Parts: sequence; C-alpha cells; structure tokens
Amino acid sequence: MRSGVLTAAMLILLVVAVPVGAQAARSSPVLILGKAGGGFDERATDQARCRAIAEQAPVEDLPQAGAHASASGYAADLPTAVGGLIAFAIIAAIDTSRARGLATAFCLTNLGYVGIPLTPEESRTYAGLAGRDREGWERTFLAQDLKPRIDPLVTPSVPPLPPYRQQTGAQGGLKVELASLAVSEGPFKSGDRLATGKLTHWRKAVLSAPFETIAGPIQLSGSPGTMFHQVDYRPQRAPLLRNQGATWCGPVVEKSQGQRSTQLYCFTTHADGYEPFRPTGYDWLAGPYRDGIVLPRFTSPMVLEERGEEDADTIDLEVMAVQINASRVTLAAYAKRNNRSIRIWGRTLTFDQAGEAILPLWSHRLLIRKIDTSSVSATIDELGDGQSWREGD
Repeated sequence: MRSGVLTAAMLILLVVAVPVGAQAARSSPVLILGKAGGGFDERATDQARCRAIAEQAPVEDLPQAGAHASASGYAADLPTAVGGLIAFAIIAAIDTSRARGLATAFCLTNLGYVGIPLTPEESRTYAGLAGRDREGWERTFLAQDLKPRIDPLVTPSVPPLPPYRQQTGAQGGLKVELASLAVSEGPFKSGDRLATGKLTHWRKAVLSAPFETIAGPIQLSGSPGTMFHQVDYRPQRAPLLRNQGATWCGPVVEKSQGQRSTQLYCFTTHADGYEPFRPTGYDWLAGPYRDGIVLPRFTSPMVLEERGEEDADTIDLEVMAVQINASRVTLAAYAKRNNRSIRIWGRTLTFDQAGEAILPLWSHRLLIRKIDTSSVSATIDELGDGQSWREGD
C-alpha cells in the first residue's frame, strides 16, 4: 500500500478546490475512492470510521499539526491539481475542520484506499448522473475487479526499509525489559523519578549498498556496513493516523557548502522515495522527529538488511512524573546512556474516582495512587492487559 500518497484526500477536498476556477475543475481527473476487494457499503463504513477517528483526535494529532505534516511532504504526495491547495491549507492552518478532513483522508489511505482515475468515457458518464443513479454507478464500478487499475497506483518506486514489527514490550526498535522494571521510593512529586528499568535496542540493520542524495543544499551519502537502528516517535494516539512507513537512523556523511562531516540522520519510507531528516539525539539513539531538520526526499534505492537480536545492546530507562495535579499525572520516559538522555515517550493519565491511574506496560502495569493534589505513590505488578504504554496500541 502506498503509505505516502494521499489520493483519498483529493476526493475529500474536491469541494474545496471548486473556487479555484472552472478551468482547474475541467482539467482535474475524476477520481473514485476505492480499494481492491472492497465495495460501496464497505467504503461507506470505513469512511464513517475514519471520520469518527478524525473527529475524536486531539488537534496536535491532526496532519497540519502532526509530526509528519510538513507542507512540502503532503504537497509532494499529491497531483498538482490539488497539491498546492492542500499545502496552502496546512501552511495557513485555515481551520481545524479542514485538518480533520485531511486526517480522514490519511486514515482511509492507511486502510488501503486510493483515488482511482476514471477514463474519459467513464468520466463523461459519471458527470451526467446524479442521486441514486450516481450511487448505482459507483456500486457497479466498485464491485468489479479493481486490482489491475490500483496496482500501478500503489506500487512503490523504491524498496521499503524494514517495516515496523510488533513485539511485547517493544516500541519501534526499543524493547522494555519488563522484568527489570522497579519503582523508586515514594511519595513522588512533579519532577520525580517514578521507575527505572532497562531498554534493549533490539532492532538494528546494516546498509548493504552505498547511496547518495543529490537534491537540495545538503547532500548525504552512506557506506556499506553502516549500522542503523529503528525508532518510532509517531505521536498520534490512533494508529490509523500514523505514517505507516518505518523510520531507521544511522550515521551518514553530510556535505554542505564544501564541508564534510559525519552526522546522525533518519530515513522514513514513502512510496516515492525516502524522507531524510537530521534529528536531535546521539548515534546510539535518535531524538523525536519533530525536533529535526527535514530534507527533500531522494529516490535512489536504500537497502537495509536487518540483523538478529544478538546485536542488541542495553540502555537505561527512567519514567518521570513530569507534572502532578488534582486530576492528572503526566509521565515521560527517557532513554539514558553515559549521562545523556533522550525523551522517547510521554502520556497523561487521568485519576479515576478512587484516585488511581494505570499505565499499561504489556504484561505489567504501573499503578499510580493520588496522595494529595501534588503527590502520588506508585507500584508495579504483573497484572497487565497486553496494552502498551502508548494510547491506541
């Protein structure tokens, strides 16, 4: 599935595009939202599901405010008919409802939907229909075998980097060693360390062939044998609002204005290339995406071969109470090595009527009890429900 191509967004925003002018409307292709093996009723159900997810999402999780929502990134993924319009919407932050429409489209692409261009003859027929006749035409269109028409639209132009993989205790390339978790001595106030443990950097991969970027003022090159690690800092609570292309980070040579240096860069898979960015953090772990510098995509193949878990190494984990008040506790997790730390996760929990808040930790859980409006106690047990410490997982 072409995770980066937001063709579904075109259909949702076509009404917005009408004021651009009649000529633009005539030159834009007619698109029908569909996926292989899916029919009209399934599409309606998925559209309702995605609208509900978008409506319930906090503003910071919407595309125009999300970690992967650079205007250039979205515009590059869309045909020029509406790409500029969407870029304008993101840059100007026109309104939240527009952002929720784009989030709905992103959700639908993650469910496998694409905008299928109609032939000129189909377009003329479709334009002459209305109401039930148009619905009937769409039902017939979506009931046919659409795979031959969809496959050329979704075939990646570059080999994908190793995809995200789920495992108990893991987020991205880091795995919490659950048996190592221990609670510090309380009571705890804002800024205190609640718990400690160990992280295993369990997913690594080696660059198997050289690559070099050529676009933009900064060029990057990688040498065979360079070790990369995976990260997953996608902040969206709902998995269907997250970019599905995996992100891998490692040291590469950066060339700019005649200067050369080795820098840590991360690369995210898109169907039409890789998006490089220079994050904060260190060679042993990159910092979150939102803190980095994004560069233009490059389309040369980048091939990573994943290594076995025997190459795993250990990093210290600290869970901090960032803020405590009468109704909530905000937590953050930090990866630490050699007195350096990187924030890898955060979450706010609301106390229930009994004054308790539970952080799921897969097979374990962190139980936090309110003592008063500014302090808590905490315990860890093995009564987890299988959920991760991220909402939505």
